[in-house]
Order: sequence, then structure tokens, then C-alpha cells
Amino acid sequence: MRHFKILFGALSLLALALAVILAAPSVFSQDTQGRIRGSVTSADGKPMEGVTVSVRGLGEPFVTTVFTNEHGVYVFPLLGSATKYSLWAQAQGFETAKTDAIPGKQVAALQLKPLKDFSKQLTGVEWMNSFPENTPQEKREKQIFVSNCSGCHDNHFALQNRFDADGWNKIITVMSKDSEGVTMNSKAVGETLSTKLSLTPQVALLIEHGVGAKLDVIPFDALNPRPDYLPYPGPAPQGSTFLHHAHVGAELGRHLLVTGHYLTAWTPDDHNAPGTTSVPGRLSVVGGDAHVSAGAAGDGYVGFSHIAARHVLAVADAIEVLHSSGGYQLKNNFFGRYDPRTKLTPPDDSGRIESVLLQYALSLGKLARYPARFTGIGSDLTLTVFGMYNVVRSNTFDHEMLKYGVDALYSMFEVLAVGARFDTVNPDMASRRQSFSVLSPRIVLRTRFIARERVVLEYSRYFLGKEAYAAFPYNALPQADNNALMLSASMAF
Repeated sequence: MRHFKILFGALSLLALALAVILAAPSVFSQDTQGRIRGSVTSADGKPMEGVTVSVRGLGEPFVTTVFTNEHGVYVFPLLGSATKYSLWAQAQGFETAKTDAIPGKQVAALQLKPLKDFSKQLTGVEWMNSFPENTPQEKREKQIFVSNCSGCHDNHFALQNRFDADGWNKIITVMSKDSEGVTMNSKAVGETLSTKLSLTPQVALLIEHGVGAKLDVIPFDALNPRPDYLPYPGPAPQGSTFLHHAHVGAELGRHLLVTGHYLTAWTPDDHNAPGTTSVPGRLSVVGGDAHVSAGAAGDGYVGFSHIAARHVLAVADAIEVLHSSGGYQLKNNFFGRYDPRTKLTPPDDSGRIESVLLQYALSLGKLARYPARFTGIGSDLTLTVFGMYNVVRSNTFDHEMLKYGVDALYSMFEVLAVGARFDTVNPDMASRRQSFSVLSPRIVLRTRFIARERVVLEYSRYFLGKEAYAAFPYNALPQADNNALMLSASMAF
């Protein structure tokens, strides 16, 4: 009887094993049923690993992407309800291969052919790294390109098209489109001239002068207001705006830079609404600042500016000053903004603003290692204090504003730093009801794989006064959000 039980148990295990083996093809069939799968090879028939393969269903707004394995095979997960998909495979240095795919049917093998000119696929970082820097002239050419040709479009766009007539035409085409992709008239002109004169080995004179015009301004339509996510021209049409700016500075050795500035933007208010009187406007800024680099003793900055505003609502954003781009934002930030609770807007669009700015930063790592030079590699604690004081005068809204804060950043390793910043803002020092403070701890990840890359994860906790409301277009909310989380990434050469 005992032998019978053992034999029966063995037969049961054998039956279970056979059931699993026999069921395996069925399970595999169910796993791949309705999936899109295929393979990718090179021109000589060898499998290609790591190829990007993407599909999009007919009428679907999204794309699903997978990668080939070491055998050149790709398998998509179960997709949506579409019955037909467009499929394409791409890899750097190869032409894109395209075909159609139907779920549940094997896709014919795709073959990628080498590109004759792979420069079209290079990234901006790869293009910048290809710049020669063997001589001072080559380094200067690279810096000129970065300063003048990388503010509005990616580096690779200008470089991949070369500097021939066709390339320049393509760049001009991109530059003639605004952020909505709508072609603008070529009515913007301007020039800037700058020079540096070395008077002595320790003293240099800096001079810059420029003029410009912004004729294509943000459209104004009282009957069909623009959506909140698009630039807002303000409650009045912006006029064609002209700009004149001049700057002079002196470098005194390696430790002191003193500069003076004059900027003025004005408009004839030539786009005024029908039936209204044209009111020319002007926004002018005069100021000076000084930068002190004291080595281990830290770095300091002090600045002063005087802003004169006259009927600035029609002045377009030719000047950005005190976090205000153009006349409408300056009026909103300093001369009073619309209050959705009282339905009132202070009428002032003219006035003056005097501002004093201060900042001081100290690296304790540099100070502790003095007189040895600190390269920045190693543990360090950087402390920064800053502040800004404004005196605002207008016909009906005189007030004083104050912002100050402190920042600390501790670099434990070259790749990792932790820090925190605390700000206090008083939009009207006569009443603390609008005041608020912000505490912002952060984590910073830094690398030097290609350039100087940085990823910052920051949390901000706001401590709001009773009348510290959110800014436009959320100013109608009864209370602003007290919490904010930010993830940002940057790269610098």
C-alpha cells in the first residue's frame, strides 16, 4: 500500500509537469496575441541592439516606444483599441525605416541604412563639443556663437545647416515665427555696438550702445480676449515700441567692476483703440552698480536704479526691469493691479521708482583653505544674503516695498549638494496683510559628463498674509497654494 501511494504521488507530479509543458505554447500564444513584434537589422543583415521603435495608432494622439534587444527583436505591450498602427525605427547615424503594423501579426524585418550625412541628427551639445578650442581666436569664435546664436533656437539648428545661403534662410524662417508658430512680419530692427578698451594693464573701459524697435506687438482684441496661457497685452493696445540703451563701465583689476546704465523705451501709441485719443508713453531707466570680487573674503554687489514711467500701458516689452517685462507688468507690479474682489484698478500708469539692491556671498570652503586656491572640488558651505528696497511714487499709490532673504548651500560631494533659501517680501511696508515669506529646501545633483549639468529638486512652503493672493491669471482664487514642488534641469558650457 505504501509503494502504491509513492507511485501515485510520482504519477501525479508527472501529470502536473506534462500539463505545464503542454500548456506552455498556449500561454505564450496568449501573451503575444494582439501584440506588435518584429526585428531590426543593419544593411548587412546583422541584428541591431538598442534601436528606438515607435508606433502610433490611427487617430491616436500619443506614441508608444520600445527598444530592440541584443537579437534585434522588439515586442510592444498590449496597446489600445486601434486596428492599424504606423511604425518606425530609428537610430543615430541611420535613416529612419517606416512601415505599417497590425496587432497580432508579425511585422516584416526592418533594415536600417547608414545616413550619408549624420550631422542632421547631432544634438546641440555634440555640435558645441565639436568646436575647436586650440587657439584664443577659436575660443572667441565659440563664445561669440554661444552669446549671439543660441538664445532663440537650439545650437544644432544653426550648425547643421552650415553658414551658407540656404542655412541662413532656414534660420531666418524660424526667427520670423512667434511662440504660437505664426509667421510675423519682418519689422524688427536693431543694433548693438560694444567695445573694451584696455587703458592700463589693470584698468579697462567698457562701452556699449544700441537702438532697436519692436513693431509686431502682442495682438489686442477687446471682443475676443486671448486665452490665459498666451501672452497678455494688458487692458490697452500696445503701440510700436522703440528702444535706446547705452552703458559704460570700468574694470579695475580683477576685483572691481563699476558700470552705469541708461535705457529708454517709448511708443507713439499708434495702435490705440478706435475712437480713443493716442497717448504716447515712455519707460526710462537710469542706474549704476558695482561688483566686488574679494577672493576668500567673498563677492559683493550693490546697485541703484531710477525708473521714470509715463503712460506706460502702451509700451511693449522692449525693456525688462525689476521682474517686469514692458509697461503693463510694471504698472501691475508697482502702480497697482486689478483686484477681482473689489473690481477696482488703481488708475495710475505713470510714476517713478527708486531701488537699491544689495547682495553678498561667502564661500566658507574657500575661506578655510586660504591662502591655497580652492577649485570648487570638495566640501563647501556657501552663504548668501540679499535684499532690495523700492520707493514708489505715483498720483494715487505711494508706497515702499522691501524684499530680503538668505541662502545656504552645502556641497557634500562634487555631485551632491543640499541647501535652503528663505525669502520675505513686503509689497507695501505700511500694511503686512500682503506680505509673505517662503522657505525652500532643495537637493542639487551636479555632473560633468558633457558640460556642467545640474538637476534641482526644490520644495517651497509659503507663509501668506491675509491679502497675499496669487498672481494673474489665478488672482481670483480665494487663497494661493501654500506648497509648491519644482524639478528643474540645466546645462552650462
